[in-house]
Amino acid sequence: MKIPLIGVLGCGGALGYIACNVLKRNCKIRGGQRRRPEGMEADSNFQWVKTDLYNEEELYEFCKGCDVILNCAGPSYLVGDRVALAAAKANAIYIDTFGAGPLENSLLKKGLDKEGVFVISAGSFPGLSGILPRWLAEQEFESIFSMLSFAGGREHCSTCAGLDLLLSSVSNYGISGAFMKNGSVVRALDNISEKVYIPFLKEEVYKQKFLNDETIKLYKLLQLKEAYWYNIIVDKAVNDAILKSYAKLSMDRSDNVLREAIDELCAAADMALWGKNPWYVMTTELQGEKRGRLIRKRCILRSKSSYELSGVVAAAAVETVIKHKTKKGIYWAFEVLDPVETVERLVSTKAAASIDVVDIPPVRENDRHSQIEEGRL
Repeated sequence: MKIPLIGVLGCGGALGYIACNVLKRNCKIRGGQRRRPEGMEADSNFQWVKTDLYNEEELYEFCKGCDVILNCAGPSYLVGDRVALAAAKANAIYIDTFGAGPLENSLLKKGLDKEGVFVISAGSFPGLSGILPRWLAEQEFESIFSMLSFAGGREHCSTCAGLDLLLSSVSNYGISGAFMKNGSVVRALDNISEKVYIPFLKEEVYKQKFLNDETIKLYKLLQLKEAYWYNIIVDKAVNDAILKSYAKLSMDRSDNVLREAIDELCAAADMALWGKNPWYVMTTELQGEKRGRLIRKRCILRSKSSYELSGVVAAAAVETVIKHKTKKGIYWAFEVLDPVETVERLVSTKAAASIDVVDIPPVRENDRHSQIEEGRL
């Protein structure tokens, strides 16, 4: 049986390194980036190829001969669809750890949904953020009405991840302060300058609603009436850096402003982490019915790193498209990955330190919105 050859761009980054370590057990890895990655030189299943993804010829040569191209390089707003186009030209399946709506729209406009297989948003958020609610939905629910999800923590912020975070609210990746209700997008401003208590956390946090295409697609798939997603931020300096950057980038996205914003964010995140253990949490609550009875369940996933979660989800996406003959088209990772298998993989690799599901009291219609806003669910 032929051993699949997987091309991994950004192979030495925080996310790419994890994905390579998972995949190299059963696949050959062609790692691409400008500098030789550390810690992989002696592995017989890994080969580094110096690659500049902004050099069209180099990028195509890297993709040629690969069964799957996994793009872990960023930031997405700069990379755009260049790697996807090179993968399509080389007849390789393409998987992107981010990309989201802008990449999907770009590929659709160019008619590539009929030319190959593209799986986007195969990271933690988006990615696991769609998989975890699907997994919880299979835990005894017969119908589901509402979803409330949170994610965030205290961890290192890479340059690429920071840039994608800062630009997500100003570059068509989603809508801040919005949620889904009764089939419509609803905007409601958050008080993002004061901390709130959330039951599953040991300390108060800042929270902000954020609605992206994944949440909207999940809303439709699960036939929900309401769907809320909140980003949570623990430290004031990090929150202040993000708010300051949002204000600046809404008026000026020049290289100098971007560089200054990301430097401030990464410095604030590193300072917040100093002397503390890193942690990341993702939780989702679903309310619905079982045998005519109203039920509500909360799933809490804890990890020491969102990058580890992203790496394992990305690797699972690669394994899925290799194992199953996926039809040509553009897919979001949560649509094609098996929720049960993915969660089991997160646990077995220890990317998820724990996953707990608890029953909590259902919330009646008249009380739901006010309790969500107060952070008491």
